[in-house]
Amino acid sequence: MKVYQAYGLNIQSSLDLPELLPGQSAVDVIVRREKANRSSWFEQYGCRWIRGNQNRINLSCPGIGQFVVTKTSITVRPELGVGDALLRLHLLGPAMGILLHLRKALVLHASAIEMNGQAVVIAGESGSGKSSLSSALFARGYAALSDDLVRLERSAGHWRAFPAAPQYKLWPDVVRFLGHQSAKMARIHPRSTKRVFPSIRRFATNPVPIYCIYILGVGSSLKVDRLSPKQAFVDLMRQAYCRSVVGLTGPVPHFFRCAQVAQDVPVRRLCRTETLADVGELANLLELADR
Repeated sequence: MKVYQAYGLNIQSSLDLPELLPGQSAVDVIVRREKANRSSWFEQYGCRWIRGNQNRINLSCPGIGQFVVTKTSITVRPELGVGDALLRLHLLGPAMGILLHLRKALVLHASAIEMNGQAVVIAGESGSGKSSLSSALFARGYAALSDDLVRLERSAGHWRAFPAAPQYKLWPDVVRFLGHQSAKMARIHPRSTKRVFPSIRRFATNPVPIYCIYILGVGSSLKVDRLSPKQAFVDLMRQAYCRSVVGLTGPVPHFFRCAQVAQDVPVRRLCRTETLADVGELANLLELADR
């Protein structure tokens, strides 16, 4: 099996993971792919569900498969006929997010980019524009770190963001906004119109100290507000990746990690409109704030 690296972990996998960079021999996580099947739980539940405890969690996705996750392994049980691209999307997204939760990491629904040697983390709900803004900054010459899921860790009194896969997942209109032809880029999987936007040419391969966390939302105008530690804590709690897992893996440690980040790192609320053209103005705001 090949070994890959992502989120500060060396991942040995029987499923090819071309999105990731090669890893080292000291393996932290093993991914095993089992034979495709169709289990009765698909007919019984009919929707995605998560159950388990602090040691093992089952993620079940109808039409895709099951992912059995522990601190050191992910077992993939695909449904019949599911392609590898769709399996990888859920493996490197929700399943990996669950594994990081089990390993007691702080996992945010966010993108991260390195600006002048420091990480800027852009958190927000699905559709808020995290990837659009991060990729716009990437297009201005900054280095990509992670898209959609960011692992944060405190070391020697400082928080760091860890690199993931050197790519963005972007809607075609965002690709065109960045000056590229979406038709020439691969889909993230056959069922989606999102495109794979490579960031390997400028990708931070080591953890980067965090300068600021932005909570991105949609409103009537562009603005940036600095949050108090109390406000920051509330917003960070809402930005947990796979929030439903927090109750299974232990809400108290997650509570304290969010509180610690709110004390240690500047957190700002960033508001944008629904107009794609505003992404350029948002990038300007972040560049000015970084000076």
